[in-house]
Amino acid sequence: MSATGHGGAGRSPTDGWSPPFADGIPVGAADVRQRVRLALLDSGEHCDQRPREDALLVASELATNAVRHGGGITGFQARVVGGVLVLAISDRVDDTPRTLRRLPGDHRPGGYGWPIIQRLARGVVVEPRGRTNGTGPYDGGPAGKTITVTLPLS
Repeated sequence: MSATGHGGAGRSPTDGWSPPFADGIPVGAADVRQRVRLALLDSGEHCDQRPREDALLVASELATNAVRHGGGITGFQARVVGGVLVLAISDRVDDTPRTLRRLPGDHRPGGYGWPIIQRLARGVVVEPRGRTNGTGPYDGGPAGKTITVTLPLS
């Protein structure tokens, strides 16, 4: 099955980013997890249970952070290349994620997603997409950032 759910005949497992679903960009963590599951299936690559669960957890945390702190998901891509999942999620906020500093007795909710992402991913890249003066590669697009992570599947 392809990432679109229409079969993968004629496609190479690594021929590029998964195409958007008919309903466009995912809106939340459940949708992102489903699309990552389909990208893993479509790749035809073997994926052990633990790395698959790690990939789904990272996808969920990235999506949740984009919705909760980034003004919503504005872009999504997932592909498997050489036994590695490459996952990118964009949002509307330029701020780089950060880990909350916690002291004993601090009972604020949240603050665990970014450390989980950094711990489980092999690589994490945060790229700003802010508007500029008209000469940069991100000109004309919405402000925000794209976070790209790589996760080994074995």
